[in-house]
Amino acid sequence: MQALTPFQMQCLPMIQQVIAFPGWYKPSWMKPSQLMATVRVESGWDPSIKASDYATTGSVGLMQVTADTAQAMGQQYGLDLSKGQTDPLTSFFTGAAYQDATLRYLLQKWGVTEVPLSAVEEGYNEGYVAAARGSMVSLRYWLKWAFSQQGYAFVDTAVTPAFLRASTK
Repeated sequence: MQALTPFQMQCLPMIQQVIAFPGWYKPSWMKPSQLMATVRVESGWDPSIKASDYATTGSVGLMQVTADTAQAMGQQYGLDLSKGQTDPLTSFFTGAAYQDATLRYLLQKWGVTEVPLSAVEEGYNEGYVAAARGSMVSLRYWLKWAFSQQGYAFVDTAVTPAFLRASTK
């Protein structure tokens, strides 16, 4: 277990708000530790970071979602993207939407009722098509993500602040 930084503590209620979004495939499939692990691997918790391929992808922010994907997720899930991907809450919603869209795609493509989390993360990192092939394109990415997720697993049982419980009813 690792201690959370002040910025991560500030982000945790936002992540819990994103997890509570009613538009996800199943309300219980997404965990705070999963989003936190993605942030750690993708941006190292730097909300203003731009990807090395920013000029061609437009990937920016905590979740490093490409500009085209952010626009598609905004339309598909009805997200307000007006603050841009450097806004932590916007980035969390967009990244979570892409993970959820990846899950839905793989469920439909494979004709199954459950998908391994490794496949969802593969889809997040490499795209739906790569994940649908069923071969792990980046074992290194998956291992970094899985170890990060384990380090944040304690937040999955964190008590939700009262103001957040009231706003999600």
